[in-house]
Amino acid sequence: MKRIRILHTLCRINSGGVEQRRLLLARGLPKDRYEHRVICQDTGGTLPELLRAEGWQIHEIGTTPHILSPSWHNRAWKIAKDFKPDLIHGAVIEGAALANGIGMRCLGVPVISEETSDPVNRSWRGNLLMRAMCLRSKVVIGVSPSVGQYLTSTAKLPERKVRVINNAVSPAPAVSDEEIAKQRFKFRFSRADFVIGSVGRVVDEHKRFSDLIRAVSIMHDNGFTNAKLIIIGDGPDRVNLERLVQESGLKDHVVFAGYQGEARRFYPLIDVFALASAHEAFGLVLAEAMMAGVPVVATRVGGIPHVLDQGDAGRLVPPFEPDAMADAIGKLIQDADGRKKLGDTGRKYAETHFLCQALLSRNRRTLYIADPMTQKPMRNILFITWDSPETRYLERLFLPIFTGLRARGYRFHVLQFSWGAEQIAEARAALCAKLDIPYRKINIVRRLGAAGPFSSAVLGARAIKQAVSDWQIDTLMPRSLMPALAVLRMRKSARDTLNIVFDADGLAADERVDFGGLSPHGITYRFLRDIEGAFLRRSDAVLTRTESARSILLARAGSALKPQNCHVVSNGIDADPFTDALQHFPKTTKEPFTLCYCGSIGAQYRLPEMLDIACKMKTQIPELQFRIFSQYQDVVQRALKDKGLHEVNWIECKAVPSEKVPDELAQCDLGIALREPSFSTQAILPIKLGEYLLAGLPVIGTPGVGNTEQLCEFGVFRSAEAYDLEKTLSWVVDEVLPNRALMREKSHAAGKKYFSLESTVDSYDAALSSISKRSDPFDGEGLEMAAPSTANDR
Repeated sequence: MKRIRILHTLCRINSGGVEQRRLLLARGLPKDRYEHRVICQDTGGTLPELLRAEGWQIHEIGTTPHILSPSWHNRAWKIAKDFKPDLIHGAVIEGAALANGIGMRCLGVPVISEETSDPVNRSWRGNLLMRAMCLRSKVVIGVSPSVGQYLTSTAKLPERKVRVINNAVSPAPAVSDEEIAKQRFKFRFSRADFVIGSVGRVVDEHKRFSDLIRAVSIMHDNGFTNAKLIIIGDGPDRVNLERLVQESGLKDHVVFAGYQGEARRFYPLIDVFALASAHEAFGLVLAEAMMAGVPVVATRVGGIPHVLDQGDAGRLVPPFEPDAMADAIGKLIQDADGRKKLGDTGRKYAETHFLCQALLSRNRRTLYIADPMTQKPMRNILFITWDSPETRYLERLFLPIFTGLRARGYRFHVLQFSWGAEQIAEARAALCAKLDIPYRKINIVRRLGAAGPFSSAVLGARAIKQAVSDWQIDTLMPRSLMPALAVLRMRKSARDTLNIVFDADGLAADERVDFGGLSPHGITYRFLRDIEGAFLRRSDAVLTRTESARSILLARAGSALKPQNCHVVSNGIDADPFTDALQHFPKTTKEPFTLCYCGSIGAQYRLPEMLDIACKMKTQIPELQFRIFSQYQDVVQRALKDKGLHEVNWIECKAVPSEKVPDELAQCDLGIALREPSFSTQAILPIKLGEYLLAGLPVIGTPGVGNTEQLCEFGVFRSAEAYDLEKTLSWVVDEVLPNRALMREKSHAAGKKYFSLESTVDSYDAALSSISKRSDPFDGEGLEMAAPSTANDR
């Protein structure tokens, strides 16, 4: 098989983020599928040899007085003509100039340009030149949201061209205690010293190491005399900075370590990593430090807030303010627990967002598609959902899944049909924005009876069309029947250009019969079943939650839906918040035994029967407490009043925001999850089961709903139906009550096994990757996929 030839054009190869990005590609992309060459002005350091060791050829063409120099471009063209690239990938303005110049002479070969700097001081001429340099580019990459904003707002590039692909780092290297001890001895750091570290090319206009030196001086004045600074890197301003150290009286407190080929091996030496840059597109060294678990303090410039999760994964301070830097580091010196927590948070965030696998996945899926006959690359997915203002499925279930899928090369956007207070929509939009997931709300008409929602769905086709255009969507994923109706109302010609993934979400029409009072013989039910059937037949993939649902939908769709296109996916949950909550709220047998319910309140959830079970349990466990967590407090209070329980002190009711659910559940001992047995319940997989278990709670509930049979075999579930209740209460009294710590551990293990976010992401990825609707050699924006080209085979 002929390898895909990728020509990289760069300014220079030294040790910066641009070059590190190429090294990750060199080590991660299959060598039997890709061949790489690099054109650059010059090289330095150890990185060129590392690239050559991976099989990359590097061509130096010398510097140029101007990036439009004909002789400079001709030297590059001779190399490109000999190589005959299938794709040209240029980085920084010099590399973009070369890539687009070569692209003008290699018609038919796609060009990718990449902006890796933070061009805050670029002149209007520079912005205009950047725009002109990218005319030939099919895609222009920004390494952070701030760079993406520059490309669209300042450089005025079309949004359809711009992609944000984060820089990435490999896992932290293992460093032995012996090596750390040698480093401490070499730099004369005692165990009492608090070491502040920073890494970068010593160009003070950019990295502002002078501000760090002044911050250390301020810290010494404030009594932190054990603070020492190590600067790893070299550059033209080192002499001036050494003079500043002498003048500040810090000769024994600031170490210039010089250039180090593998600076990451020094991170275990550092107590706090600090970056005082005046501008940064991304700040790769921050991600490296976070990956090593080192707490970070950095300036709020460029892409740094994005890297530090807007301050949640590291401390942010204003630029050019040594006082603020000194204050932030000083607080961390005084708070060892806070340092550890900040380091752990940063590490988890870096592992989730900046691990090298994500960069490789996005480059391969978005840019370096390996075969012109493979499926249309899936990048931009519009998730269309229909939710009441009280439900939290989007926040609790889908957003974590979408975040996990980003590392697999999928970017999700949310279009939510809903109603209610605007504050709820604003809170959802803010959460989506924090996760870098675009969000829009479409209001559902609540008047006109059943006609209101149906008219909302019909009119929603226009909103979907607008979102497809604005966000360059290539795949629609409607959840349930009303969003499916909205998609069906789109023009067929518009639908046919998109992949369609139907999240059937159970048996929605039958649920309305079982729990909504809908007649199975009425026109509404027949209409809903028609929508279901039509969409099943038109979908490229269908998602279900249970094997029973899959069998039913395959039977209903007939031969139009092939079994390989109907997938069972799980409802996974991020286990980390629950693990943290379990550590924060340890349980003992001395505390009251607490039963809890968390979720929606409706006829199908059988609240009156749950109250009866709680009362019966109270007779056997006198200290029992029952806590009900639900947004529907008015319904709960009416049910308590009907049972004469509205004044008892052992039942607590409150509404809990989704982010607080792990903490509340971790303070309980047993979860209850009743559901009205019906035809439609065989198709659902309640996420409350996963939440209970991950919070360490064994569960009593309705058998046959979700995967309760597996959970029963695991020993963490028992039936709470009337015919089993006596045996189940005995199980609670004899096994759960006296062995709370053991059951807590066992339940959490079951939750991780059956409801893990990782396995859920895997199941979604398998379903999305299976789509092979078209063999179009262009992507959604007209990006020609990199395939062995005939354009240069002369």
